[in-house]
Amino acid sequence: MKSGFFVIAGFQKCASTWLHRALQAHPDVFLPDEHMLHFFDIHFDRGIPWYQRLFETAAPSQIVGDATVTYARSALAMQRIARLDSSALVVLILRNPIDRAWSHYWHERKKGKIAFEFEEWESNYDLYSDWILPGMYDQHIDLTESLFGRDQVLVIFQDDVAVRPVGVLSSVFNFLGVDHDRAVEVGAERKRINSTVIGKGSAGRLSFFAKWKERREREAYAAGPSKGAVARLSHLYRPMVRELEARYNRDLERWLRPSA
Repeated sequence: MKSGFFVIAGFQKCASTWLHRALQAHPDVFLPDEHMLHFFDIHFDRGIPWYQRLFETAAPSQIVGDATVTYARSALAMQRIARLDSSALVVLILRNPIDRAWSHYWHERKKGKIAFEFEEWESNYDLYSDWILPGMYDQHIDLTESLFGRDQVLVIFQDDVAVRPVGVLSSVFNFLGVDHDRAVEVGAERKRINSTVIGKGSAGRLSFFAKWKERREREAYAAGPSKGAVARLSHLYRPMVRELEARYNRDLERWLRPSA
């Protein structure tokens, strides 16, 4: 894989789109324009030669990467990556897991993919595995480090992206072994980090009914999950949060409730 290979392996709705674009702006990094390649989880049957062709326009000096943030949820996908390149670098982006689950739910609901209520995750394993399980970060980190080693795994927090994007970029560039001074230049062009936005930028083109529907969706998203769902998720995620607090020496108490 050229001069090196890295994967942004997790997680959805955690600023991965922002990081993908920021990395594309670095001259020593090559990422395909497509954000989610899904080779190691969905398209593995297409074969390694097909995958390698996605990077054939990269310069020999560039490190190449794959930003598919569902990989970390799949032990099989991570094992496949390790078999292809045991020296691969892995980036994981973590976010308040309750916010992440709620944002993921609304992302799918906005696109018309689902008609479920958020609380139905408790009785539907498919919904649980899609919205809730990705937030069990300690399990995914443990698996990743067991396959690649701790030195080849970088964990960053979306909380930090929101307040010091240049510092986060610098740490990512340094981890990838590219010029980290470019973080200031790239970070200066930072746009709003990835988040669920209902109907952003379309208000002027919508009918009265569509505008009313959009407003209702925005209000529903802003209201957050029900108190019962928050209490259940807080209980579910608490052991993971305490583990990460100890592991990374961070106060993550706010992760046990939705952001205001």
